[in-house]
Amino acid sequence: MSEDELRSALKSPKADRRFVAAYAVGERRLFWIDDLTRLLTDSSDAVRQAARRSHIILSFLHLNPEVAAATTSQSAASAVSLAKPMDFGPLPGAKRSARAKAADEWTQWWNEQGKTDLKTLAAPVKDTQADPLADRLVKVSLEQRKDLLKKYGASIGVEYTEAIAHAIPRLSADARKEARQTLALRLSDRLETTLLRYLEDGDAEIRRASVLALGMRDSKETVAAVAQLLLDPNPSGVRATCASLRSLTGEDYGPPPNATEEEKQDALKKYQAWRLGK
Repeated sequence: MSEDELRSALKSPKADRRFVAAYAVGERRLFWIDDLTRLLTDSSDAVRQAARRSHIILSFLHLNPEVAAATTSQSAASAVSLAKPMDFGPLPGAKRSARAKAADEWTQWWNEQGKTDLKTLAAPVKDTQADPLADRLVKVSLEQRKDLLKKYGASIGVEYTEAIAHAIPRLSADARKEARQTLALRLSDRLETTLLRYLEDGDAEIRRASVLALGMRDSKETVAAVAQLLLDPNPSGVRATCASLRSLTGEDYGPPPNATEEEKQDALKKYQAWRLGK
């Protein structure tokens, strides 16, 4: 199964295909964190456990990069020196609230690791131009950050978009709010085709900013695509999606805070129906 086929299977309406795909992601060492996290609240317990298993495998590889880099002809570090993998659940048969809690905890942990956009750890990760820019944004004083955000927001180059996005999880609440506003405003002058592509980005902050940018542009023809982000594993992204959809449609179909997967799916269908009716 190719990676494109695997991604498609993760979203299949058939639980058995979602199960096989979720299981394979861990086996192939693919860091598709957002896809796996979404499946932690799947209606099928088997699918949830396959996604949990892959999360555990990937956390182990992340915490033990020498194992990730080892080939079959190389000996990995001794078991005594290896870090234990993470496991936030959910347990088999977990209730909806426990599933949501597990998804939130996995999301928070991976965000703290800064690894949500990785495909694999089999090869060393190279620094990008965005990394030092993001570091600078985090380390400067409050007043300097305001000026720097203004500069980044107006500068040409994808590295400035990525720098703001990478810095956001590391900022305090007030600074995070300002950085998110800057990022959404920066993206609001991008082509719709670019923003639609960003809706599938591996970085939760870029997805979040993109749905808000489409709302700022009043891009009503993108409602169906924006509504897909109601299923985003990042709660902040879901809230931003709700706000954007209310702006685009003039309707509020939900979902409510701490919604179940069924409530999210119901809201998604209503927004999709709204778009078809236009």
